[in-house]
Amino acid sequence: MDALLGRSSAVRSVAVTFEPIAPERSTREVEAAITRDRADHELRRRFGQSETARQRQARDATRRREWELATGHGEVRLSGFVTVSGRDREDLRRASSQVLEHAARARLELHCMYGQQADAFTFTLPLCRGLR
Repeated sequence: MDALLGRSSAVRSVAVTFEPIAPERSTREVEAAITRDRADHELRRRFGQSETARQRQARDATRRREWELATGHGEVRLSGFVTVSGRDREDLRRASSQVLEHAARARLELHCMYGQQADAFTFTLPLCRGLR
């Protein structure tokens, strides 16, 4: 996040919102993920395919998630919004390009909310609106 929030000449506002996920939903999702992982592993075994490091990491992350839920930890949905401002179209284009570049360095993927600019602007105002 430092690359996005750090030094930049672009005028921008950043908001991050966390929304708790119902424990029942989290449990259903992790149980489905475990079933999928087991089925995928079995198919790979049948066809003689080896498991990649990424697949092992994903399986381990699912098991860790299940363990965290079983020990009482909750999950949250996370959304972040960035509003970029400029004095004119060229300044806005330049600032947007700079913010996108900084976000990429932070391994964040930003999407423009075309046709939703008015709503998107309010997402970075300190109104405590939550997620929709």
